[in-house]
Amino acid sequence: IYDQQQRAFDPGSFVTNTLNIASRSASTNFFFSLNNTDQDGIVALARGYQRQSVRANIDHKISNKIKLSVSNYYMQSTQNDIPAGNPFYSLLFMPPDVDIFDPNEEDGSLYNWNVGEPASLERNPLYMLANQNVFDDTERFTGNYSLSYDIAPFLKAEGAYSMDRRQTSREYYIDKGYLSDDVSGVADGYLYYSSGKNTYQTASAKLTFNKKFGKTNVVAQTFYLYEDEDYTGFSVAGYDFRFQGLKTLNNSFKTTPSSADEVPENRTSGGSSTYQIRSENIYLTGAID
Repeated sequence: IYDQQQRAFDPGSFVTNTLNIASRSASTNFFFSLNNTDQDGIVALARGYQRQSVRANIDHKISNKIKLSVSNYYMQSTQNDIPAGNPFYSLLFMPPDVDIFDPNEEDGSLYNWNVGEPASLERNPLYMLANQNVFDDTERFTGNYSLSYDIAPFLKAEGAYSMDRRQTSREYYIDKGYLSDDVSGVADGYLYYSSGKNTYQTASAKLTFNKKFGKTNVVAQTFYLYEDEDYTGFSVAGYDFRFQGLKTLNNSFKTTPSSADEVPENRTSGGSSTYQIRSENIYLTGAID
C-alpha cells in the first residue's frame, strides 16, 4: 500500500550564494553584487528555478559642481514549469496498491503512464513530468543614469536616462513515442518555441532656479520627460516528428506558420514649468504645461 502523494512530494533544496563588494571614498561610492539562486521546488522530477544576477552602482563626484550616478542590473533565469494539470490532484485518484514508479510495458520507460487503470482514468503525473519538458527563460537588464551640474549657486541642471529591457522565451518539448491516449497527436512529438522582447526607456531634463532677492525667495523649475515603449515577439510549433530524440523543427512533418507580434512603439513626451515667489507679504505660485 502506497501513499501516492507522499511519493511524489520532494522538498528538494534551496541554495543562494551572494557576493557583495562595497567601497566608499570622498568622491566615489561603489557597490558590486553577484547572486546565484537554485530552488528545486516540491514536486519530484521538476527541476525548479535557477537565477543568476549582477548589480553595479556608482555615485561619483566628478567635481564640486558635477555629480554622476550609475546603476546597472542584469539577471537571467530558467524555470522548469509543470505542464497543464496538478500532479497532486491526479495522484488523489491513483489506487494505493499500484506502483507509480513501475516501468511501462510498451517501451520500458519509467513511470507507467496508465498504471491506475481500470480503477482510475487519471494518468500517472510522474510520466508527464518526466517526458513533457517546459522551460521558461528570462533575461532582464535595467540601467539608470543621472547627471547633475551646479551651474551657479542658484541654478542647477539635471538629466536622467533609464532603460528596462526584458526578453522571455518558452520551449515546450514532447519527444516522439510519448505514451498517451490524447487524440491531439502529441504521441508523435511536439515542439513549441516562443520569444518576446519588451523595452521601456525614459529620459528627462530639469533646470532649477532658486535665489533670494532681499526678503523675497524665487523658485522656478522647468522639466521635460520623454518615454518610449515597444514590444516584439514570435511563436512557432512543430508536430509529428520523423525521428525520436531529435529536438528541432526540421524534424517535424507539420509546422504551424510562425506568428509574430509587434506592438507599435508607444512614445510620449511633455514638459512643464513651475514658479514660486515667497516673501513676508507675498506668496505666488503657478504652472505652465
